[in-house]
Amino acid sequence: MRTNKHIRRVRHAKRPEVQNGAVHVTMRLCAGLPSMRRPRTYRVLERAFRQGNERKGFSLVHYSVQSNHLHMLVNAENKACLGKAMQGLAVRIARALNKLWKRKGTVFFDRYHSRVITPTVYQVKKVLRYVLQNARKHGVSLPRGEPDPFSSARWFNWWQWPGRSRPRRSPPIAEPLCWNTSISLVHGLDLDDLPGPRFHADCW
Repeated sequence: MRTNKHIRRVRHAKRPEVQNGAVHVTMRLCAGLPSMRRPRTYRVLERAFRQGNERKGFSLVHYSVQSNHLHMLVNAENKACLGKAMQGLAVRIARALNKLWKRKGTVFFDRYHSRVITPTVYQVKKVLRYVLQNARKHGVSLPRGEPDPFSSARWFNWWQWPGRSRPRRSPPIAEPLCWNTSISLVHGLDLDDLPGPRFHADCW
């Protein structure tokens, strides 16, 4: 088993500038914690996402939950809005998981990693595929033509096959703040597509 000291930490370099744009965010758990891909754990996470998915200058657009890390596509007006919102969301998630797991202490191994997405349909489609299909990238077996239940994929309206029913409960995601993440421009994602081996060098 890999320990924290064997995992490359996020470089503490200057955060990229954000101007009304989409950002791909990744957060990793500390080693040794339970998997997040369990129904009870996911319900706790979904509640935390729903409560923290929108604030001034920030919205959580889509996400996927993996066993030891989270992928999120967010929208932010600027770097300050992104930082404050992600700090609040990380605290909310950490508290919820610690309460569920009946423990105290650090939940996330390091600060979140972020990458600004170029505002083109091609790039938005690429990151959406990477985030929503991340479980398939990691070799998780999912039924053909079915969205990952540990993600916001069930609330995505533009899969290749129309007419898929959405959950009746309120969505844990929020509308994008600006056209840079106008997901309505992204049509025809295939539920059985696999993302590339790496979306970028620092993704898991």
